[in-house]
Amino acid sequence: GIAEYLTTAEVPAFLKEQAQTAINNIRATLPVAERLGVTIMVGTDEHPTDFVGEVRKLHDYGLSAVGALRAASCCARDWLGFPAWRAGARADVVLFDTDPREDLAVLSHPTAVVAGGEVVAGGAYRALAPE
Repeated sequence: GIAEYLTTAEVPAFLKEQAQTAINNIRATLPVAERLGVTIMVGTDEHPTDFVGEVRKLHDYGLSAVGALRAASCCARDWLGFPAWRAGARADVVLFDTDPREDLAVLSHPTAVVAGGEVVAGGAYRALAPE
C-alpha cells in the first residue's frame, strides 16, 4: 500500500516517518480490534486489486490467520446482508490442497473453485460438482 511505498520511496524524511508511524499504529491496533470483536474486512483502493495480498497484509500487520480469512469471507458476507450458509444450499467454495489457516500463501493457488454449485476452475475436484 501507500504507506509501505512511502517508507522506501524518494520522498522527504518527514513523509517516511509519518508512513512508518501509520504502519506501526496499524500493527498495534489490528490485534486489539480482533480481540474486541471489531468487524474487519479486506478492501483496497489499489488497482489492480490484490485480494490475496490484502489478506496476507492483514496477517502480516497482526491479525490472526483465521481473522484475516474471516475478513475476506464471512465478515464481508454478513456485512453485505447475504444469508448464512445452510445445509442443502448451493455454495461458492474455494478448495485448497492444504489448510490456509496454516499457510496463507496457498490462497494464491486454489485447487478448485465452485460457484453456484458448479466447478468453474480447477479439475481435481470435478467429481464434487452435480451432474
